[in-house]
Amino acid sequence: METWITYISAVIVFIGVTLSAWSKIREYRKNRRGWSIGFEPFGIRYRQKIREGLWDSLFIRGTPQGHGLGELLIPTIEVWDSRYPEWARGRLEEIVSRVQSECPALPFVEEPATTDNERELRSRSCLSSIVGQQI
Repeated sequence: METWITYISAVIVFIGVTLSAWSKIREYRKNRRGWSIGFEPFGIRYRQKIREGLWDSLFIRGTPQGHGLGELLIPTIEVWDSRYPEWARGRLEEIVSRVQSECPALPFVEEPATTDNERELRSRSCLSSIVGQQI
């Protein structure tokens, strides 16, 4: 009876140590890289390290399909710069390329215009050169 308790205790300790080490490795990789991506029900959460110990994030909308995302909706550069935080302005190409490196199978499409101003800006869009596909 005592040997069973010893074996079960050893297995529980091994699983705990393994999960803890795995968590530390993921955290180290995220900190070393300075950015990370997390999936949410209707898009992707992009997190950027602002300075040591301080992270900020932004949400990029997507269209749901089944149990995941069908496609990611990328706004024009002008809409991006007006809608997203100061640290993300002017970095649309960089952030989109990072998201593409993590999600190569996820299609990127231009976000539909929702206001007259956004429709005008969209007519001057250069998104097709950013994501590498015709829109």
